[in-house]
Amino acid sequence: LDAAHGAAFTGKLTLDPGTPAEIDGAMQALATTMAGETVRHTFAGTSGARVNVGLDGLAYSPAGSSATSLSVYRPDGGYVAGASCYPSNPGGGCEAAMPVALPSTGTYSVIVSPPAGALLAGGRLAVSTPLAGTLQVGGGEQTVAIARPAQTARYTFSGTAAQLLRLNWTGASVSIAGATAVTVSVLKPDGSTLTTASFGNGATGGVDIAALPVTGTYTVVFDPTYAATLSVPVALVAR
Repeated sequence: LDAAHGAAFTGKLTLDPGTPAEIDGAMQALATTMAGETVRHTFAGTSGARVNVGLDGLAYSPAGSSATSLSVYRPDGGYVAGASCYPSNPGGGCEAAMPVALPSTGTYSVIVSPPAGALLAGGRLAVSTPLAGTLQVGGGEQTVAIARPAQTARYTFSGTAAQLLRLNWTGASVSIAGATAVTVSVLKPDGSTLTTASFGNGATGGVDIAALPVTGTYTVVFDPTYAATLSVPVALVAR
């Protein structure tokens, strides 16, 4: 501590060990008692694991429009990912742009820093693994349901080179809470993107998937904007 201009200083220091936030465990309520106070949560991560980190329902007291910083740090203290979160975002949500896989094994920290002069009066933080599932060509409709802020869904299917497929979603049953759109990406077996599309609340339609370049396992990724939750019936069909 170095008080400016030789001024006298009296204060109180607290070493904050952080509050555990178990992956896929209970979502953490965001609330503070001092203006500008940061909130620190920790989670045990494994090298190579996929993890989603985000929050929703962000609110201040007194109300304001400035950004809250959401930051994730790896076990050695290095920065991993982050985002600027605003109460004005749809659903008051945001998500940290996490890497494809965690870089190391150990205890990660998630820091939520509100603007100076503001209390965190609402919100919930979630650390999650992507929702997993499988699709079968012509296997009928199934519902993809994301219930945690910033969680994504990754559904795999087996494809054959040159196969022509379409992914359909069903109108009135499409429900997005806290955002206006969901990005859908079809990834090739090597992880690169083959096709990208999006849909909104109540959308009826689908996307024609580009001719499959190789035989193997493909992945369909559903990623709601602004950490929204989602329920959408989908079906993979031949075309």
